[in-house]
Order: sequence, then structure tokens, then C-alpha cells
Amino acid sequence: MLEVFAKLKVGKMAKSAAASDREKANSFYAKLRLKSVESFCALLERHTQFNYRLNILQLVCSKLSN
Repeated sequence: MLEVFAKLKVGKMAKSAAASDREKANSFYAKLRLKSVESFCALLERHTQFNYRLNILQLVCSKLSN
């Protein structure tokens, strides 16, 4: 689930919201994406021998420039 949220496209998700709620939806999805990437970083830091560490590293490294 974290991987899905980390790859979330905020603009696409907000388009489905009503015009009045678009700004609120943008904020919510941006926070959700940021929290999922932070969780991945914490998981990688605490459990370096985790099974999916290469997938996590790939995802985190792609988000470093953001």
C-alpha cells in the first residue's frame, strides 16, 4: 500500500474531486504521498536487511530529487 501511495499522482487524483474540494484534495494527497515516502525511509533505516529493500531503495532514490 505504501508503494501505491508513494507513486500517487496528486494532479490526477484531484481532477476527480469537485471544483470546490480540489485544493483540499491536492493537500490531502500530497501529505499522503509524503508520509508514505517518509515511512519507506524509516523502514529502510531500521531494517536494512528487509526482503524488499532493493525495491524500496529504487523508489526512495527516485523521490530524492523531489
